Amino acid sequence: MHIERVPEGAPPLPPPSDPPLRYCEARGARYSYTVEGPEDGAPIILIHGIPGNVRDFRYLGPLLGARARVFRFELPGFGGSRDARLPSPWPRARAEAVLAFADAHALERFAVLGHSMGGRTALEVAGRWPERVRQLVLLASVGLRRHQGFRASPPLMRAFLRLARIPGLRAPVLRSLRDGFRRAGFTHADESPDDEILWQFELAASIDFAGARRAVARVRCPTLVASADDDRLVERAVAEELTLRLRDARLLTFDRGKHNIQKSRAPELAEAILDLIGLP
Repeated sequence: MHIERVPEGAPPLPPPSDPPLRYCEARGARYSYTVEGPEDGAPIILIHGIPGNVRDFRYLGPLLGARARVFRFELPGFGGSRDARLPSPWPRARAEAVLAFADAHALERFAVLGHSMGGRTALEVAGRWPERVRQLVLLASVGLRRHQGFRASPPLMRAFLRLARIPGLRAPVLRSLRDGFRRAGFTHADESPDDEILWQFELAASIDFAGARRAVARVRCPTLVASADDDRLVERAVAEELTLRLRDARLLTFDRGKHNIQKSRAPELAEAILDLIGLP
């Protein structure tokens, strides 16, 4: 396994960018996204975590956009794609939404990047359509087994979710879910509507580690995996296992950066990602 250790101490962050949301129709759904960078630049699709939105990449986006054509895609149920519907909460449905977005923009081949739970979606895209994905980037990504921020098993989480359908239990279940999101550091918990909280938890409960192991075996492209030692949600061992199991992967590690390394370590990540894409 090839490991690159970044010295402690992060360079200053660039000014963030917030391009206006755009919308496109793809396979009967309306998706929101932003785009930045040269029109003829190598395309890369950025996939946020759960929860998340295009603003999760407001520091990394402009750095990548200096050379690449950067699409920040909002998954169905999030941001401007809130009204888009998936046929199921499983990773395959999210991956098919990403592919539909790529087709709508005539992206025959592209790089795909996922942060946190978005890494599971990116992995599914690269594993199911290896002929379409040139490079894969996994940032603080969930992996092939439960991580330290994932305390309950997916079957137990799905059983807990079913309690919300029982009269009289919906309110206490929602209180518990909001408390869990809050403790994990997701500040959206107090503002999101009830249905959105339930949908986000259902997506998390459908993480499918067996499917992740199958997807890893099918990935054919060069991959960059990145992790921070002080990430309290997804520990470095998860990134190391992903790197070992992927065919052509290298691991970039940081002493500090916490879970949102796409923000806290944007300059170093941008340099490594552009190098992976072939745009140093």
